[in-house]
Amino acid sequence: MPTGVQGQRIVSSTEILMAIAENGGVGYGLDFFNCDLRKVELRKANLSGANLQQTSLQESDLTLAIAEDAKMRESCLERADLRGANLRGADLQDTRLSGANLQGVKLGGTYLHGAEIRGAKNITRVEIEEGPGEEIGPQRNYLHAKEVYLSLKNYFLDVGRYDDAGWAFVQERRMERETYFPPRAHIFYGKELVSAIELNSVLERALRTPYVVARKWWFYLKYTWKWISSWLYDLRH
Repeated sequence: MPTGVQGQRIVSSTEILMAIAENGGVGYGLDFFNCDLRKVELRKANLSGANLQQTSLQESDLTLAIAEDAKMRESCLERADLRGANLRGADLQDTRLSGANLQGVKLGGTYLHGAEIRGAKNITRVEIEEGPGEEIGPQRNYLHAKEVYLSLKNYFLDVGRYDDAGWAFVQERRMERETYFPPRAHIFYGKELVSAIELNSVLERALRTPYVVARKWWFYLKYTWKWISSWLYDLRH
């Protein structure tokens, strides 16, 4: 069995296309975990649902490929050609995209937290306007979505797309406000409540319940105020 980068199993374009054909023309259930797929030619291939985690896909041709719901976390897509590819719902968290051409890529619902997009080519607001998976996907996490928009804002500033950077900044603030929403604030900032309870353990038993209740009230009042203040700030600007 030929091995490539760091012992990864080398898989050719032909092997991948044959596997897709034998799988009913889609990638669901196919496992290419930690494989060496450098320079593969998969133009218009249907990789939807395939496991491509930790794969080496440098300089691969994925133009017009369909990779909806594909698992690509921690993969390397440096200098890959992804023009026109459909990556809706795909997991690209912690991927390396430096030098990759993303012109016209469909990124709505794509998970991008931790992805290295600095150095990628041709990302615009249009590609991501529907929102990343961290915002609109079933595994949404508004704090991660805020960080995705922060990365996009910095990317747009780097390439001189200032209108797109302004849009990303607005979305970043909107995601931050979602984390402050009182009924869900404990999901993102619950450690403050835990620390309050731990701190309470040194108090006399008679004071324990009032102390915890007071801290919980303070926590929710604090994030209610943050949520309202964020709305007021955006209304003024």
